[in-house]
Amino acid sequence: MFTKSTKIIASVIAASVMTAFFSSVNAGAEVMYDTYDDTTYGMVYTSPVSDTFIYPIYDTCDPNTIISDIRDPYGNRVITYADGRIAVENTVSINNSYDMPRYAFSFNDYKVAYADKASAERAVGFSVKLPATVNAVFPYTEYKTINNSILQVKFTDGFGHEVVIRKAAGRMDISGDDEYYPYVNNEMIGFAPAVVCGNYTGYYKGIACNNGYSVSVETNYGMTVTEMENVLAAIV
Repeated sequence: MFTKSTKIIASVIAASVMTAFFSSVNAGAEVMYDTYDDTTYGMVYTSPVSDTFIYPIYDTCDPNTIISDIRDPYGNRVITYADGRIAVENTVSINNSYDMPRYAFSFNDYKVAYADKASAERAVGFSVKLPATVNAVFPYTEYKTINNSILQVKFTDGFGHEVVIRKAAGRMDISGDDEYYPYVNNEMIGFAPAVVCGNYTGYYKGIACNNGYSVSVETNYGMTVTEMENVLAAIV
């Protein structure tokens, strides 16, 4: 959601990693290529499929048979079927135990601003704990609900730095940040499976799930991994 100049470098790195990844998977194989163009994320996925798979298998079995199920360097699940179709599921792997689909934010989302935390909590029907350390450094707060289901609290310091905390029922990546990060740490924060994401300038995204709810942290400045973990621990 945030525009960060440092992420341009990360995107270049990601492209190189993806090329190396698919090259290593198919070294020495006779392949043909089927391409899936995901215009939402502006990326093109090329899934190499062996010649021996597509036509013979297509003739003798259900075309929906899965012949390849891998994850690309972006964390997306790429599934190739016997008839050559390719499906890409945009997910973030959490602790290797389950996947969290990303909540797709749009300009048409119904947003309501509230004067205080209690009013916003009443609107969505659940409460959220806020980290005292963030509140101390970022004195300006803004409370909103999104589509009557997501509670959002934005902290700002008056100098352009922001920390956005969200909470919603279910297991979702509600951070609003779909950038590629080379550093992805899957871990447990207390009893909550969590993931924190960043690059060489810091960590910008954190997600955790506990007791039927998802929480997320999104920043436009680089936190240390410990700072991101502490913020998640305070709200999860």
